[in-house]
Amino acid sequence: MQRTITLLLILLITMMAAGTAQARDVQVMILGTYHLANPGQDLHNVEVDDVTSEARQRQLENIADVLAAFAPDRIAVETVSSRDDLSLRSYEDFEPADLVEVRNEREQIGYRLAHRLGHERVFGIDEHDEGVDYFPFGAVSEFAEKKQMTERLEAFHRQASGLVSTMGRLHAEYSIGHVLHWTNQPAFIDRAHRQLYYGLLGYADASDQPGALLNARYYERNARIFAKLTQIAAPGDRVLVVFGGGHSYWLRHFVSETPGFELVEANDFLSALAGQ
Repeated sequence: MQRTITLLLILLITMMAAGTAQARDVQVMILGTYHLANPGQDLHNVEVDDVTSEARQRQLENIADVLAAFAPDRIAVETVSSRDDLSLRSYEDFEPADLVEVRNEREQIGYRLAHRLGHERVFGIDEHDEGVDYFPFGAVSEFAEKKQMTERLEAFHRQASGLVSTMGRLHAEYSIGHVLHWTNQPAFIDRAHRQLYYGLLGYADASDQPGALLNARYYERNARIFAKLTQIAAPGDRVLVVFGGGHSYWLRHFVSETPGFELVEANDFLSALAGQ
């Protein structure tokens, strides 16, 4: 009897400790975006109209409305910070009036919401290294040319271009919030990553595997991004991460699999904007 009571007490204490730890997890929302400023930095780029227009600004305000319900304590964006605390000087200089001139999603979504919530800092957790190519697609192209795999690579480009074209069509026909809801579906994120990134693993022979190298380098970049995220959050914090959608798969993975972190689905909030 005494042994049974002791075991029950141990179980109860363990459950209480687990519940306390879970309550203090860092809650992280990964908001995968498309580039609103048309920077042309990706392999394939979505065609986007001027988001500083009155209609698009109303849509971006609606996005801020639904994200504000998450009540993030920290907001991190896709840019590199040169500061030890990873905060951004550009946010300290930010004024809402900038939103009618600057088209980048960093300002339009991240800074807009941070200012509304009264945040003193926004954090830049992107990773860049002049000595490392984190997306060595050129090596894949060279391999395809050398191994007579150009038709296969052209099919890859058509697939990626078709996805981007669909996003561009949705952007033209619907609100920005609707497109973000579409691109932040977990099934869409998983499928796109498998088809595009893992689809490159077959570019390989016994001595050269450029598709594997690309996946490894991109994994490293996202691991470093997440490592920086761990430096800006304390137990119990809620963190919004505004990054290009290509990063969503790995960032969601790290949040889900790292002890002390809990993934919050962006679409639990963006669903209010679907169909608009």
